[in-house]
Amino acid sequence: MSAEQFVEYSEDGTRNHNPNRMISRDKAFEILDDAWELGVRSIIFTGGGEPTVHPDHLEIFAYALSLGFDCSLNTNGLLQRKGWEQVLSCFKYVRFSIDAGCAEDYARVRRVPASQYAKVLQHLKAAVEACALRGCVVGAGYVITPDNYEALVEGVEHIRNTGAAYVRLASMQSTEGLSPFEQPLPDIPSCTILQDVRQRIVAAKQLETPMFQVVDLFDTAMGQVPADAFCGMQQFVLYLGGNLKLYRCCYTAYTELGEIGAERDRHKKWVSRGGGVRAGAVCTSLCDLCLLGCLCHNLFSVASQVQTLPGRAHEGGPFSPPFPSLLR
Repeated sequence: MSAEQFVEYSEDGTRNHNPNRMISRDKAFEILDDAWELGVRSIIFTGGGEPTVHPDHLEIFAYALSLGFDCSLNTNGLLQRKGWEQVLSCFKYVRFSIDAGCAEDYARVRRVPASQYAKVLQHLKAAVEACALRGCVVGAGYVITPDNYEALVEGVEHIRNTGAAYVRLASMQSTEGLSPFEQPLPDIPSCTILQDVRQRIVAAKQLETPMFQVVDLFDTAMGQVPADAFCGMQQFVLYLGGNLKLYRCCYTAYTELGEIGAERDRHKKWVSRGGGVRAGAVCTSLCDLCLLGCLCHNLFSVASQVQTLPGRAHEGGPFSPPFPSLLR
């Protein structure tokens, strides 16, 4: 993979190879300031890497909250630094990526020691307890693959036992669509992995309670024709990579097809204050491979009702952090 993909540009145009795709604290603050000025009001801290391995992630999160952003986090949940409870409890949602139903599967999928499965479940439970009083929704994600589906029901039960509000079931993304799931079972040739997965999802749904939801998105996946040519995700959601380049969406991030600009270009070239990314930056050629493709029509309907968002409630934003020490 070309190192050019991980280049960070300084103000004078010099390049700094950034293989860890890690944005500096000061640059993150600058980006958040620019995003607020543009009218952005919601930030999701997510992958392309694990957000919580950034040494200053809590300070960055706290700064985003202090500006007034609605913040959310997608995380593997393995790292909880001192003070995380005060920050994450002020988020709108926190979702842990579990993707396994037992320690053995977790170790194989994540390529980590099996002991970390119990650790991430403990961290999920701690997050549920810390966030309960402030209304932050804490849940888990389980991406189903042919290699991790057999312990699905057990995994959903483990997640439910942490007190999480939900588990989100989805199929893995592949240019082969669902064909990896269409292989016959070794001991039952007349039954495919896909059929077995669906049966296990039905069993997992039986674990729902008034306080715990099993969200089945397994078949809301690749290979489907988009409901609408309009891509609401690309119109209203930008993906800023750790290499400081801008992409159409998370599914095309770090690819030439997905790249639409760079952070150093600011908003002058790739976004308009009138609403969303300029039309020329939108591409739907990959939407048949997109897990969110079926949401485009709904987003279009919602977008038609969106009105201008209010400005900052007061200087410093509507959120007053109880942890000023994090904002050095």
